Amino acid sequence: LSSWLDALPTELLSTRPALISLQGNVAAMNGDLDLATTLYDQAINAMKLPEDYEFLARTLSRRASIHRMAGNLPASLQDAEEYLSLIDKDLALRGLKAEVQRGVGVCLNRQGKLNESLGWLTRSLRTAQSVRDLKTEAMIHLEIGLVNESLGNFQRSLEHYQESLNYW
Repeated sequence: LSSWLDALPTELLSTRPALISLQGNVAAMNGDLDLATTLYDQAINAMKLPEDYEFLARTLSRRASIHRMAGNLPASLQDAEEYLSLIDKDLALRGLKAEVQRGVGVCLNRQGKLNESLGWLTRSLRTAQSVRDLKTEAMIHLEIGLVNESLGNFQRSLEHYQESLNYW
């Protein structure tokens, strides 16, 4: 993907924010979170609704993940909130919605808001189950296990760890 994007003419990239978003994704996969954030910012600022609706949603989701990885939890939560309000009840994006909800739960856990985190992770699990995304379900079960462990709910924690392990 990186080579393909690099081979595209600069003028094409500057008129296609979805391609800039993909460049951000490549930068993120290569570990350059600052460049990824810059590219995502560029892409988001250039996108227009309604024509760029799905790309905007995906880019917000990606930027929320980058912010979370960089420890910028308020920015991650803000992007997640914007994503969720944008897609509202769009059934086609439920798989991505589960991931964004999981991200919110992870951010809240890192902020020490364990009960709130558990609520978001539970919603995320329901969303992932609705689209039968077993890999995402396994990741969410792991996160729910971690939160339950922090809350002292060791039996519930063990149950969720086992559910996660069953997938892997």
